[in-house]
Amino acid sequence: MDKKKENKQKVKAFIGSDSTRKLTQYGLLLSIMVLMTVFPIGYIRIGIIEATLMHIPVIVAAIMFGVKGGAFFGLCFGISSVVSGIMSPTPLSMALLGMNTGFGAYNLFLIVVIIFLPRVLVGVFTALVYKPFLKKAKRAGGAALAALTGSLTNTTLVLGFIYLFAKEMFAKELGVDVAEVATILFTVTGVFNGIIEIVCAVSVAVPVSEALRISRANKEYDRTHKSAVRSQIIEAENETEKYE
Repeated sequence: MDKKKENKQKVKAFIGSDSTRKLTQYGLLLSIMVLMTVFPIGYIRIGIIEATLMHIPVIVAAIMFGVKGGAFFGLCFGISSVVSGIMSPTPLSMALLGMNTGFGAYNLFLIVVIIFLPRVLVGVFTALVYKPFLKKAKRAGGAALAALTGSLTNTTLVLGFIYLFAKEMFAKELGVDVAEVATILFTVTGVFNGIIEIVCAVSVAVPVSEALRISRANKEYDRTHKSAVRSQIIEAENETEKYE
């Protein structure tokens, strides 16, 4: 019995821990997000509101790890947005964070609804759209559709919630009439920045996630094959012991 337990432990060590591999991938994506936040890579200032590339790691994570992974990295995206808004303020971040008016309970509400909720939903919706394609041979089309969904989710919800809950504050920061906010958000910023974000999301997230998927599939095949060989060796050893 002790010999069998020892053999099982050897097999487990031989195969390796799947959770360790996933934790490593999580750490890699988080490191990328930190670098994109600290250096001017994740947020590109074009016009009044920044065009973001931070949704790309979230989309990749959602495709790779599903709803929970996408939601987690979406939460990290929200934290990154707050940090970026403090480090390099825009009219929007100044309004949301109350930099000129003082931080209050309504600012906290705006941060949750405008900054965090859309980012978390980017990961959730991306994963849900990609899920039906998991068992299909060609997943690139599904990944492209998921990336498109994630990018549109971020742009639509952020701009929509700004208009619903913070248009007066936003207009004040810009020094324009409230009536002009819709034009600024949905025609200038939404279309221009939105197209940039969609193109970047699809062109980067799809090949990266596909490469990671292939790499993971090859590793899983290698582990399964080696495990089978190892199990055969252990069975042979056990059979030999019976006759000794």
